[in-house]
Amino acid sequence: MSNYLFDLITKSSDNIDAAGSLVSIGNTPSINDSGLVAFIGKFGTGFQPPRDLLVFDSSDNIVNLSSNYTWRFSDQVQINDNNKVVTRDTASSLQALRVWDAELSNAYFVEATGGFPASGLDFEWLYLFQRINNTDDVVFVGDPKDFGAFNQVVATQREIGSSGFREYNTASTPNTSIKPDIADNGNIVFRDPISTITLNDYQLNPIAVIASGNMGFSSVGLATNISDDGKAVAFYGDLDNPGATSATQGLETGKGIFISVEDGSERKIHRLAGTAGNGILDPGETYVDQNNNGEFDSDTETDEGLIGGFNFDEPIGIEYKETVDGGFGTVAYLASDENGFESLISSQFNISSTEEGTTKTTANSNVVAKVGDEATEVSSGLTGNIQDINIYDPINDSGQIAFWTKTTTGEEAVVRANPVRNPILIVPGIGGSLPQNSVPAIPGQGSGYRNWVRNRGVDPNQLEIEDVRKTYNDLIETLKRAGYQEGIDLFVATYDWRLNPAPIDGTIDGRIERTAAELMDDTHEYAVDQLGYWLEQAEIGWKSQFDDSSAIPELNAVDIIAHSTGGLVTKSYIQSDAYGASYTDSNREPASLPEVDNFFMVAVPNRGSSLTWNPLNNNFLGGPGIRTAGAMIRSAFEKVKN
Repeated sequence: MSNYLFDLITKSSDNIDAAGSLVSIGNTPSINDSGLVAFIGKFGTGFQPPRDLLVFDSSDNIVNLSSNYTWRFSDQVQINDNNKVVTRDTASSLQALRVWDAELSNAYFVEATGGFPASGLDFEWLYLFQRINNTDDVVFVGDPKDFGAFNQVVATQREIGSSGFREYNTASTPNTSIKPDIADNGNIVFRDPISTITLNDYQLNPIAVIASGNMGFSSVGLATNISDDGKAVAFYGDLDNPGATSATQGLETGKGIFISVEDGSERKIHRLAGTAGNGILDPGETYVDQNNNGEFDSDTETDEGLIGGFNFDEPIGIEYKETVDGGFGTVAYLASDENGFESLISSQFNISSTEEGTTKTTANSNVVAKVGDEATEVSSGLTGNIQDINIYDPINDSGQIAFWTKTTTGEEAVVRANPVRNPILIVPGIGGSLPQNSVPAIPGQGSGYRNWVRNRGVDPNQLEIEDVRKTYNDLIETLKRAGYQEGIDLFVATYDWRLNPAPIDGTIDGRIERTAAELMDDTHEYAVDQLGYWLEQAEIGWKSQFDDSSAIPELNAVDIIAHSTGGLVTKSYIQSDAYGASYTDSNREPASLPEVDNFFMVAVPNRGSSLTWNPLNNNFLGGPGIRTAGAMIRSAFEKVKN
């Protein structure tokens, strides 16, 4: 099963409004945190066919931002979270860096100009690979005026000087192929003239060395990428001397993908991937334990993995989120397999502190797309096999990856890969589910609210998350902003909390006597039966993500966040005979209930709660839980009375 679902943004031959049909597409697309994708579309024929700046917007439409523009765009574009796009364009011997507004047509401001002779311009030449952060600051490479040709510098714009002209901060760089990047705090990372990756402030003063020969790296790539918060830097490197400094101590040698992460006042380097078959078990690689000793023996066992080699000068992308004891994220990059076929790889990683005070790093790599594979594996709208893949600013904070591909039939396309993840169920506690006011009247029983008051075990689809204290609203909104969609991979598993969580058999053996057939028979004798309904809804949402019904993988697991009594309901399912068992679904088709992968318990009364005992013994001073329940009971009473 692929770890990604794909959206075909556009392909050559698609018609783009008045611009006409695409002839080809720039091979360096960019994606922002809202999932918007920017790229260059080429129209018509001839020596220099027209090019336009295109954006795939939040309404799934392709918008032409440059319909009245005559300068010629270079392929490299980047869109930030403010929906601003930085471009490089040319007219004869002139170049300009412009920042376009993706929400308006033909709206931009000039960041820098270049050309030779440079009279009236900012630079003698502007090179490719300009980058923009989420506060609209830009970093780029150019030849400064009055220094002669080929004296490249990395540059950022200062405030407009007293002369009224644009002024710039600059720092020397070894060649025109340097690929700098800029974080939201203005920090900039790039490789300097002596094959050292440095972290610099916005004025381009050095702050720290990210990777160098003194740290054990014989070489590092021209491409670097820094996370939005400036905490993590991803790069290609060849480590041949581990232990040269504390930053690389304990790392295995060899070529690979590395990240440098800020750790207090220091930075620590972590390896995320290496080449397979080199006698070193890199993160994400596997081996056959022939002597069953639980250890990798390089003399007799082979490290197996996805990667045969790296191109150090290709772009690389990182998304990173800091946690209390470390951080996690994804790095996207290009690599070749053991046969030399290029692949787009994503490496998901997690960094955490151990009880001994050391740091543990885990990483898992996946192939997003691969040269030689059938193009239909990416989209049914493509033909032939994948012939080429390229990236530029490839990944956003949701883990979506934008890339360009070309097929053996000559089609070019921009594709957005969306990570497939377990559905999440939020199981609330007592009072967390209430009847929907919108539920129509039930014959002989009155409104949905009246029916709930009079009857236990109402259908869970007639319930909604409580809207009195709005206890779960922030959690739900956080997950939505992380890319989860209600009804697809996010479910609020409401249930009738007045029911017992599960049957009581009188035997304390950790086993709940509830079969899959009893759980899924559309009767709701226990709260765990209603959780069964939501597990089936998660299965339906899972299947809805796949276009080809014949290729839908089985939903093996869900993740559950359970609060209070919701944890008891969840545990009842996990400890029951129904857990992961087979059943017949609502379409009379054979199905299996998913297992639970990650189970988060928030204030779950695993050993009981006095809040339920006290009211039964005439003590109503329990605190906010009792007061909330009282408010809901009064609300219910008023609705029944009215």
